[in-house]
Amino acid sequence: MKCRYRKAAEQGSASAQSSLGVLYASGRGVKQDFCAAAEWYRRAAAQGHPKAMSNLGVMHHNGTGVEQDFGEAAFWCGAMCFLRL
Repeated sequence: MKCRYRKAAEQGSASAQSSLGVLYASGRGVKQDFCAAAEWYRRAAAQGHPKAMSNLGVMHHNGTGVEQDFGEAAFWCGAMCFLRL
């Protein structure tokens, strides 16, 4: 499944980047890697993908795959909420 998303993700598809993040976070079809998940979420979030923003915010809040940073968590979750308005 990773291959299906990787090409599109590398070509800049925010949806594919977020999906690849989910795969790495869950370990479905790939070796679980929270750092890789955070990187793919970050790429998608930078393009305004709401689910990636939320997932990245939660990772920062919990310190999973990234350094725990409540400011970053608030930023990404707040940005996601702003887009949902």
